[in-house]
Amino acid sequence: GTAYLYISGAFKRQLAGLELVDESCTGGTASVTFTNIGTSDVAATSIKAVRTAGGSGPAVITITPANIAPGTQGTLSDTGCGTGQTCVYKITPPSGRSLTGIPVLCT
Repeated sequence: GTAYLYISGAFKRQLAGLELVDESCTGGTASVTFTNIGTSDVAATSIKAVRTAGGSGPAVITITPANIAPGTQGTLSDTGCGTGQTCVYKITPPSGRSLTGIPVLCT
């Protein structure tokens, strides 16, 4: 019984989090689209998003929409990336799988 509870809990944690859909950049604004693969809503304010490398100015990051339901997409936007720069992002939900090392080339 204890082994089952442990294994099922670990499995649920692996199924929660974010999955990368696409990344792009237009006019110096980097965008990363992701899907909530968990079973609970995720508030945008509970997601920690940082630019870990690159950019020509300070990161100006927003996450939309305000609430990301299971199976739906959210978007990180960074208006501070800059044309000709490659910016790298890490997006961490309150639980489950994070997205790390996401490069976005702004041409």
